[in-house]
Amino acid sequence: MAPRNQLRLRRSSTSDRDESGRGRIIRAAARLFREKGFRATTVRELAEAAGMQSGSLFYFFPSKQDILLAVMEQGMAEVHASVAAAKEGRAPAASFRAMVRRHLEGILEEDSDHMAVMLYETRSLPAGAGKQVLKMRRDYEALWEAQIEALIQQGRWCHPREPRLSRLALMGALNWSVQWYRPQRGDTPARLAATLCALFLREPA
Repeated sequence: MAPRNQLRLRRSSTSDRDESGRGRIIRAAARLFREKGFRATTVRELAEAAGMQSGSLFYFFPSKQDILLAVMEQGMAEVHASVAAAKEGRAPAASFRAMVRRHLEGILEEDSDHMAVMLYETRSLPAGAGKQVLKMRRDYEALWEAQIEALIQQGRWCHPREPRLSRLALMGALNWSVQWYRPQRGDTPARLAATLCALFLREPA
């Protein structure tokens, strides 16, 4: 029987390999699901992109839909954490500007595949599988609603009577930018953020 410390080292090593393989699969899946769509992406393509055999995928995930769920959860968690961090330590208007920019960076920049999949592939999840994703989305929306309420209290929000509709309009404008954003035309998250903030924020009297 191996000494206990040797067993611990072996378990740690296996865990590291598991995490590495899982991470490779999620990254590869995010890119392929964004480029080709979930249904058009095959298990073989996922495995090749992750650098492993097709059967190895199912060592980490029970099904392709579980991979999709993991992609969405990671994307939502990363954007939520980034936007929440941008909110801290600033006045409401400055926080809002930083939050808008962070959200746009999270869905538009080159490594933003996870959130693009989150936005457009939710319907591909089986019934009931997306409950955690929906909860994460509601928590994220609550973060924005609280920020809008703070701006309303300061008289800095352009639509103070409709905070819920304002939030829906704002998120729609932010997320739809994935469809028309073109860096080659000079579009940047910073420029887009400045334009959207000008539409929703009221300048102080």
